Amino acid sequence: MKTPQTAPLLSSLLAALLLAWTPATLAQGASPQQRVDTLKQWLAASQQSIRQYEWVQTSTVTVDGKTQKKQQFHCYYGVDGKLQKVQVGDDGSTEKGMKIMLPPAMILSKIAEHHAQEVQEFAASAEQLVHSYLPTDPANIQASMNAGKMSLNPAGQRVKLGFADYLKAGDTLGVEMEIPTSRLIAVSVETYVDKPEDAVQFDAQMGVLPDGTIYASHITLSAPSKKLNIVIDNSGHRPASS
Repeated sequence: MKTPQTAPLLSSLLAALLLAWTPATLAQGASPQQRVDTLKQWLAASQQSIRQYEWVQTSTVTVDGKTQKKQQFHCYYGVDGKLQKVQVGDDGSTEKGMKIMLPPAMILSKIAEHHAQEVQEFAASAEQLVHSYLPTDPANIQASMNAGKMSLNPAGQRVKLGFADYLKAGDTLGVEMEIPTSRLIAVSVETYVDKPEDAVQFDAQMGVLPDGTIYASHITLSAPSKKLNIVIDNSGHRPASS
């Protein structure tokens, strides 16, 4: 069973956010806290409204430029509020659960098996790390700002906000907002898996659904030390069936 429909109320909230930030308002100058407050409202509203949808997620893993794994998942939120991901087989069938460990025979076949296993585990951890930053947590954003670790850089019709130590010591989460509406349009993260030398960087382009819901539509992740790249696409959003 999926979550109950509350989209009309959430759509009204998202519409109100758009109306609240007009060019005239922005011309008066928005304080850093005002921008953060608007960002937090966008995030909170979208994180609620996305629960009314189901969609397809495609994940592609490449190592040293060679595609090693491609998977598709049917995604939706359950009644417990947790994201459910059901793997879609090559024949269009589905199988419960999610396989996150990549078969050793498919990864770095020309390299020693112990190194292949290391890359497998790192790839699984890196992809899981993405879900620790997306969707972005409004509370972590506010905590970074309260600690004096936020930066703000206007760039034409956009503004970039940076939040240091967002989740881990030494990491940075950056968000790019559209000035006319203060809508979130991109997220970038510089972080690491276990140790700082296991650096991971990823960028997320944000899409917008008809009701104003913001979601991560295209994510690209790179881990140079492992010659690893992961691309995640979320598409085909439609109202979740009951």
